[in-house]
Amino acid sequence: MRRRLSGWLSADDRAVSELIGYVLAFSVVVASIGVVYTAGLDSARQYQRHEIEQNAERAFVALAESLNDIQRGDAPARNGEVRLAGGTLWIDEGPRLTVTVADAGGGTVVYDDRVGAIAYSVGDTTVLYAAGAVIREQRRGGATVPARPRFRCTDRQAVVSFVTVTAGSASGRSSQGSVLIQADGRGTDLLYPFAGETASADSVSVTVGANADAWGRTLTERGWTRSGDSFTCTTDRVVVRRTSIVVDFL
Repeated sequence: MRRRLSGWLSADDRAVSELIGYVLAFSVVVASIGVVYTAGLDSARQYQRHEIEQNAERAFVALAESLNDIQRGDAPARNGEVRLAGGTLWIDEGPRLTVTVADAGGGTVVYDDRVGAIAYSVGDTTVLYAAGAVIREQRRGGATVPARPRFRCTDRQAVVSFVTVTAGSASGRSSQGSVLIQADGRGTDLLYPFAGETASADSVSVTVGANADAWGRTLTERGWTRSGDSFTCTTDRVVVRRTSIVVDFL
């Protein structure tokens, strides 16, 4: 008589079942490890990229403070160092800056040219030292001004003091290691008032050819009035100064 084995498994069947269970469990474990590893690696990369960008911003803010010594006339030259960490450092043409003074004789453009910039780019971030300010540009997130320019606006006096940057003989693009930035002052020019005249004026307007929103946030907080890409200070006296520096990478 044939024996019925319904509901029972032979030893061979149980072995196959256990093997299949083990393979499935192992596959789930391996897949879970892969997901965790991939997510963790992406997070680590994002954190590393964020730290590189933050370090670049901090380095440029420190550089701006150092170069301000040249602008104030406290030092003929200054050095700074930037660790590139896979980014690129170069001398850029910078934004166009237009400075117009309105006085009894009408409106006079006292400066209209590009100011040059020290630029560092990594990933989606570019950090610039331009016109004495530090600007951080995000490819998809606009721009901020971590270090302000030396622009002042009060009812009694407005001061527009900015820096122009040109490349020296040793400047160029650099993308490896750490770079020493050597900045040599080439003098400060008084663009307004003109020789032999007083600083009396009605207003001064500054137009910046890039990142107007970022400039707007920092200037309107300090008393400037915005109209489009132009910022105006209504005052009694105006001083406009330009400090020229030559930059080399060593």
